[in-house]
Amino acid sequence: MEDEKPLILVSVLDDAIDTEAMTAKEIVRYYETRDINLLKIKPGRKPQRYYTREVRQNLWESYVMAADTEAERYRRAFLCGVIRVTDVVQRNGEQTIEKFEPSGIRERGCMLEEDAERFSASDRAEIGSVIWERSFLAPRTVRAYRLPPTCLQILALRAFRSADAIQESQAPSNGAASAASAQPPARSDETTPEPSKSASASENPTDATAPAP
Repeated sequence: MEDEKPLILVSVLDDAIDTEAMTAKEIVRYYETRDINLLKIKPGRKPQRYYTREVRQNLWESYVMAADTEAERYRRAFLCGVIRVTDVVQRNGEQTIEKFEPSGIRERGCMLEEDAERFSASDRAEIGSVIWERSFLAPRTVRAYRLPPTCLQILALRAFRSADAIQESQAPSNGAASAASAQPPARSDETTPEPSKSASASENPTDATAPAP
């Protein structure tokens, strides 16, 4: 299946995301839903945006699901599902490409390996996992996307805004503030994002659905 409207994805590890302005729960909510409107972006920055589609059925059967490992399936889903990328950060980290369309995606439905190497391994794994799940599940299925473990570990190292900081910024003033301060402050353990607890069909992709190599 191929959607007419592409799903736009931003990696949770993109440096343009202002994680210090978001709580860990907010970033988890983003990567579970992939609603980019939930993201807070640093002033003057542009995140790298991936415009993606579902993998075509002929490539799904013969190429993506023919891979022996989950990681390779995600990589192949990335190759088949990314149709363009905007504000691409170059390898030197300084210059960006406003719009990049991978070679091969129109002619054979899959980008060339040399174009895929423009992007980090973490982005290929993360973005590929979302494309994989969208392509695997039936239309109108409720999705709760998950992160590959390596991406989750890296994300956990970033600083997030604590729930206490939000409570302080919303605290009432004058007498009401004094009364509120008499109560013990609510504590939160949301210092690092946790993996999604939602069950997902992509939790255990198996070779049972794959054609023999």
